[in-house]
Amino acid sequence: MKIETKDYHWECGDGCCTEYGTILYIDGKEVDDRRFMDAGDAYRYILEELQGHKIDYLYDDDELDLVGDGIFADLKLEGYEE
Repeated sequence: MKIETKDYHWECGDGCCTEYGTILYIDGKEVDDRRFMDAGDAYRYILEELQGHKIDYLYDDDELDLVGDGIFADLKLEGYEE
C-alpha cells in the first residue's frame, strides 16, 4: 500500500472564507469522501478504519510536528508485541 498525504489551503477571493486540511492518497487514488485535519488523522483513519486496529494513543494535541519522529512514537496496536 502506497500512502501519500497532501496539505491544502483554500481562501475565497475576498479573504473572508478559508478552508485547510489534508488529502489522503492510497495507491495513487484520492480518498475522495474524506478530508483530514492533518497527516496524523489520515494515518489514524488508515490504521483504524481500513486495517481494523484499535488505537489507544496516536499523538498529543500539543504536538506540532506530526510527521517527524513523533507520529508513531507512542502508538499502541491491540495484539501487537514489540
